[in-house]
Amino acid sequence: MTTAVQSTRPRARSIRQSVILLQLALQVLFLVLFAIFGNLILAQTVRGLWTARLDAAATHATHDVESQIENALGTLQIAGNLDLSQAEEDIADLQGLVESILVANPSFREIVVTAANGDILLNSAVTDPILSGQSAITDQLWFTGAADSDYVSDVEFSTDGEAYLTVSTRRADGGVVAAVINMTVFNEALEEIHLGDSTDSYVVDSDGHVLAHVEIEWVEARSSLAGREEWERILTAPDRVLSDINYTNFEGESVIGSSKGIPGTGWTVITEVSTSLANEARTQMQIFVIALIVGFSLVAGFLNERAFKRLLFDPLNRLQNGAENVAKGDFNTSVPIQRYNELGIVTEAFNAMVVRIREQTEDLKRANAEALRAQRLAQENNRLKSEFLSTMSHELRTPLNAIEGFTSIMLGNMGVDLGPQARKMVERISANSKRLLSLINDFLDLSRIESGRMELVSEPITPAVFTERIQKQMSALADTKRLAFTTSVDPELPPTVYGDEEAISKIAINLVGNAIKFTASGSVAMNVRKDGTQWAIEVSDTGIGIPPHAREFIFDEFRQVDSTSKREFGGTGLGLAIVQKLTRMMGGQVQLESEVGKGSKFTVLLPLNITPSAN
Repeated sequence: MTTAVQSTRPRARSIRQSVILLQLALQVLFLVLFAIFGNLILAQTVRGLWTARLDAAATHATHDVESQIENALGTLQIAGNLDLSQAEEDIADLQGLVESILVANPSFREIVVTAANGDILLNSAVTDPILSGQSAITDQLWFTGAADSDYVSDVEFSTDGEAYLTVSTRRADGGVVAAVINMTVFNEALEEIHLGDSTDSYVVDSDGHVLAHVEIEWVEARSSLAGREEWERILTAPDRVLSDINYTNFEGESVIGSSKGIPGTGWTVITEVSTSLANEARTQMQIFVIALIVGFSLVAGFLNERAFKRLLFDPLNRLQNGAENVAKGDFNTSVPIQRYNELGIVTEAFNAMVVRIREQTEDLKRANAEALRAQRLAQENNRLKSEFLSTMSHELRTPLNAIEGFTSIMLGNMGVDLGPQARKMVERISANSKRLLSLINDFLDLSRIESGRMELVSEPITPAVFTERIQKQMSALADTKRLAFTTSVDPELPPTVYGDEEAISKIAINLVGNAIKFTASGSVAMNVRKDGTQWAIEVSDTGIGIPPHAREFIFDEFRQVDSTSKREFGGTGLGLAIVQKLTRMMGGQVQLESEVGKGSKFTVLLPLNITPSAN
């Protein structure tokens, strides 16, 4: 017994390692789940902090831009309140005052004061003038736009490529005071809220064009957010205020962004931080958690292995050795119980199981011997049944052939003169003898197939001649029910195929006979066609059809759709069984399509042999 334990110890260590690995896996899974949920909380916290910073930056930038515009308009209102009805020498003093305003506001490039008719009364510019150089001033937007309220233009570009915008306000005498403001003042406001290299902030107008950006080239390139997903979402938000949105910005970087509309304008401030920067703290925490998991798992695995070996694995080794002995057929094996704990209870159950297995094995041996005797008896009975059916079929066919011969002579008036009543009786004898002969032939065919005595031959078959013979043979039966019976042959079918013509004829006659039997009116058609590497005999009718539940047993012996079918249409239910068995013997298959009340279509697919097959 000791030798057996030592010989199986390597397998026991393998089981021990598997349990340890499972234990470690569960520990790792627990820690990973803990890390995942902790990571989610961390990610939400980090994202919340960045969102708060972005929201605060957007709000600060909004206030800065709004203040710049308000300061500019306030300065213009000071210039607009100047009294221009003074003497010419006083106007010169006013011109100096306008120039001093221009010097005091570095963001101003030009100031223009006009009369109500558009005449320029005062103007000053630090660069080439823009407003004062325009013709038809009364038609300019900065002039007409100040009629009802203060006017702020969209971003425009000077001839030297610098971005600017125009602001204007109405004077008390109907004139207008306007100024050109360099967009760099807004860029400076954005610089003040810049949060780092991986953050961005910019101002866009109502059409999505970038008005101000910490990188002026995006303004000079006339970048636009029009049509972008984030811009569409911003436009639909109340006051264009959005927070914590994910998108890929117009610079092609994945970011988290916030937006805020600037009151009194169609402008929007957008602040962004790259997703990678926002996730940086989470990534660092993930690395820390992974390291913690690995270290904890190694320590726990070592401690668990030592504890499991003494409490679990050694008793399992003994139980495993006992199981291996039982697997080898030693049902006298008994595993000793060291401790009467859970494993001791399992060991006790194992020993009891071995005793029951020993008893049941003896019972099974006896039952198996009885089953073998019963099987041999059943096989012998089946053989005797097949021989009996075959013998009886042959014996019954002899007198029936004689009856059929004599009735044919009598009906042919060959030496016998029958009266009308006697003729009807003889005709009934002939019809019933033919029906009985057909049934006996079916029994004979079925018994020959089941006993394996039916041998198939490979002989040449001309499809056109075969189809014509079936048509002639079955037309009379169709005519008695006034049904149209048509046949057709696919011209692509080879002129000669090889197979057992007698067996194939039985298949076609059974299918056509069934179609005629179950069709009260309409038509029956047989189509012989080529189907890839097979040839098909397709028989369709307009009869009663077959319900779906009956398709599972319609090919079984002595089965029809229901008992009423047997009473109404007759037959024993052997026709389709013979069709299927013969088809399978020839390596083919039978397909069925049917709809209740509309008819059925049986398709027999047979191998297309154009050369004789070896028997």
